Amino acid sequence: MSLTEQLLQWQQDLGGLGAEIILALGALIVLILGLMRPPVWMLKGVVGLVLAGMFTQLTSTELALFGGVLQQSIVTSYIAKASIFTTLILLTFHTGSVQRSSYYFILLITLLGAVFMMEACHLLLVYLAIETVSYGSYLLTTFSQTKHSYEAAMKYLLF
Repeated sequence: MSLTEQLLQWQQDLGGLGAEIILALGALIVLILGLMRPPVWMLKGVVGLVLAGMFTQLTSTELALFGGVLQQSIVTSYIAKASIFTTLILLTFHTGSVQRSSYYFILLITLLGAVFMMEACHLLLVYLAIETVSYGSYLLTTFSQTKHSYEAAMKYLLF
């Protein structure tokens, strides 16, 4: 296979990752938007738009991307949609704090890791997705900034 054929294949495979690309770019937008200290409703609106865009990009077709490293199927699509719905529910419970933009950023990156964990068929990608979800979960545990949340995060990290 020539180099141009390989590049065309990668370009087609990136087209199949539309939902994940929207999620990653949305997380970066939320992080950059947090530098301007917008109101909470604006952050929640941007995160909601990112999740809605991701929801519309999810396909229910069988795809093997990047030489079989990622497998998209009907089951992964339904589980990803359930994860998006769960993230939307989490948006309603968070009331906001000093680091509210970082909360939404970590939430979106954790969702991205979970989606990649569902689609991964390569051991290295599975490991990276699990680590992304676990580090995001460690960080989200401490967001209430109480003694109990720090204790819970430390126990979660150690055990």
